[in-house]
This record gives sequence, structure tokens and C-alpha cells, in this order.
Amino acid sequence: MEIELNKLEQRADACVTYLVFGNRTTIDLTSLQLELVLFDDQGLIQQRLALEAAPLAAGKTSVKLFEVAGTRCEQIGRILVNGVGACSSAEGALTDCLQRIEPSSRLSTKLFK
Repeated sequence: MEIELNKLEQRADACVTYLVFGNRTTIDLTSLQLELVLFDDQGLIQQRLALEAAPLAAGKTSVKLFEVAGTRCEQIGRILVNGVGACSSAEGALTDCLQRIEPSSRLSTKLFK
């Protein structure tokens, strides 16, 4: 599962994060709850987010937008994929979703695990 940080866009008092998900598996994900931790340029934790990224169809690329309220985009130095809270398909829970994630970024803001 590829996850690319593609764009950060400032809107009023929130930073909108554009993530591109490439589900290169043969499994339709009905749930993918990600725990993300945002750090500033100094390495200090700014915020923790829990996001639901599903549904993600098998073999498909999808763009998901997430709003980070009360945050300026320029305050985000890097984003950690800290964990996966839930990951499942129609057949049930999957246990190795964090290991399947391949994070990348097109920005100077790094997305990593």
C-alpha cells in the first residue's frame, strides 16, 4: 500500500493534507484507520490524528483529503505513520497493514513510518 504526501494547502485556520493511496493489492479495504503524528521543523510533536482512509478499492489509486484544524501548513515538518488502528476487508480484519505501507512525499515535509 503506497501512501504519498502530495500537497499541503492552507485554508483559514486549517491545513488540508492531500494523501495519494495506491492500493496495489487484490484486496478491497473497507477500513484503514491510520494514526498520524505531526512534528514541527524542530522535531517537537505538534498533534496526533486518527484518520479513516477507507474505502480503498483493490488495484486503484485514490486521493484523500484530511483537514488538520488549528494548524498552519508551514508548521508541519514531517508526518509519522505511527500505527494502524484498524485494517479490514469484507472478509475480516487484516493484521499486517502497517508492514504493507510504503510512505513517500513529493514535498519537503517528509511522510515516514
